[in-house]
Amino acid sequence: MDFRPEPFRCDVKERRLSALVELSGELDLATVEAVREALRSLMASKRSVTLDLRRLTFIDSTGLRLILEIDAASRQDGFNFALVKGPESVQRLFAISGTLDRLVFVDAPDDLIPPQ
Repeated sequence: MDFRPEPFRCDVKERRLSALVELSGELDLATVEAVREALRSLMASKRSVTLDLRRLTFIDSTGLRLILEIDAASRQDGFNFALVKGPESVQRLFAISGTLDRLVFVDAPDDLIPPQ
């Protein structure tokens, strides 16, 4: 039996004013910089950035810290930042850290980013 985790992926789907960043696999110390780079590049050029957590299998404190940093930057710089709810194992970190009500979570429709 093979128990290796799903390889990490960070896929960006851009529209003119918005972007969707889809994560899959594990968001942790080993992968957080790839997500940070993707989000930082989008923050300068988009009005709205959504981070899709649906395909994450794990998130650690470094992933949570990154999300809180981007959320704080969005409030300061005036762009919209939202999270698509992840599986229960991922959402649990937000619940136990007391950040569930601080962040903007959205349900994901089939096409999250409306045409612009």
